[in-house]
Amino acid sequence: MLYNLWKSLKKYRKKEGVYLVVTALNVANNFIKRAIEEKESLSPMKLQKLLYFLYAVFYTKTGLQLFSERFATWKYGPVIDTVYQKFRDFGSSSINKYCMNDGIITSVNEEHDIFRQLIDMVWCKFKEKSGIELSKITHEEWTAWYKAYVEHEPFLNDSDILKDGEILINGRG
Repeated sequence: MLYNLWKSLKKYRKKEGVYLVVTALNVANNFIKRAIEEKESLSPMKLQKLLYFLYAVFYTKTGLQLFSERFATWKYGPVIDTVYQKFRDFGSSSINKYCMNDGIITSVNEEHDIFRQLIDMVWCKFKEKSGIELSKITHEEWTAWYKAYVEHEPFLNDSDILKDGEILINGRG
């Protein structure tokens, strides 16, 4: 059953002659929607950390990567470069616009229980924290970012991300 769910979320599927796949920018739109609807601040740094936390818990719960982009080891924590490039002009201000693709807002369908449950968990747990506060969590000595940063690795290691997901699910983050 999980495999069928994942096929509809992740695997290439054809819709109106176009192949679709989940990207970090699609998932970013899910967080932006929540922030706009709930009038919560969502800086680019905060968005990056929320994406990381969701990716980690999704990966831990399902054994599957939510999207294919890798998290880079930047000074202030894990970063997806495409998301950074799209929202960097907001600086430390709150993002108030969706990522558009040919004039269309694309996001992940939240009818899938596992995705909706996990994004709700991450959003509810961290929405009131700032990007700086979330960055501090990613800088803890037990994190994938910390290990990659200390070892001068350009990207976070998947097995360390799984450990972060376990810790976030079990309440340490």
